[in-house]
Amino acid sequence: MEEKRLEEKRLWKIEKFIPLFCPKCNRKFSKQDEDFVLLFGDVIEESKVPRRTSGYDIIICNHCGNYTARIWLQVRTVETLEEAELLVEQEGFTNPHQVTGYGIHARPRTLIFNEEIVGPVFIHPHWPPDKEDFEDYRAS
Repeated sequence: MEEKRLEEKRLWKIEKFIPLFCPKCNRKFSKQDEDFVLLFGDVIEESKVPRRTSGYDIIICNHCGNYTARIWLQVRTVETLEEAELLVEQEGFTNPHQVTGYGIHARPRTLIFNEEIVGPVFIHPHWPPDKEDFEDYRAS
């Protein structure tokens, strides 16, 4: 019996998310591992799998150590680095990195997470808030 192999292709993955900048030090979140890391990005042991979140994750700024909720807007894979860099410059994508696609994923594609965000996204400038602020929030 002949073994069938899935098509395999190297692609470039770029991401669009908010906030674009760290709310504490105002540095741009451009490249993962240089500017930010995932809070539970390297958990490997089977017994310590973090709970999946829907549409967001927590990143840590490498410049000031601030924890920030990152809300996913769009992820795109393209065939060349030039295409990825053009989208970073013109459409506000960030974090270009190389990935391998297999089978039906071995082609350029776009995933849209939030087609529309209603109103501005507010992030408290001083996190964690003072105890009084937190009590006011819980009372409302």
